[in-house]
Amino acid sequence: MKKIILILGIVLIVVIFLFGLIAFNNNQKQSNKETKLLLNTENEIQTAILSYNDSGYILTPNILKEGIPVKITVDTSSVNGCLRDVVIGDFGIKKYITAQDNIIEFTPNKDGQFLIACSMNMGRGFFSVN
Repeated sequence: MKKIILILGIVLIVVIFLFGLIAFNNNQKQSNKETKLLLNTENEIQTAILSYNDSGYILTPNILKEGIPVKITVDTSSVNGCLRDVVIGDFGIKKYITAQDNIIEFTPNKDGQFLIACSMNMGRGFFSVN
């Protein structure tokens, strides 16, 4: 009788362990999906919008993930004049934005806080990479 109880106890512990492992794996998958949504990633490409207001350049979202390509769409209704000559020096980006060509693409390869400026350094803004 003691052997049967011992065997049932071991079987019960193994079953509980397996259910716990399955639940943990499902939580990890859900967490990864939520992280991708939080970072605004789609098919491993981050998307962001660059606009300008009285405070300067605004990148939304303003936190990007290192190592994942980013596609920035520039809002040409708020970014005008010399502000359309966008420079992100730390990533070698210098692009004049037009209504027909308002996309900036690059892969952030280092973390920190980075400056977005116009070529005359009059308009400025910052974003972070983690």
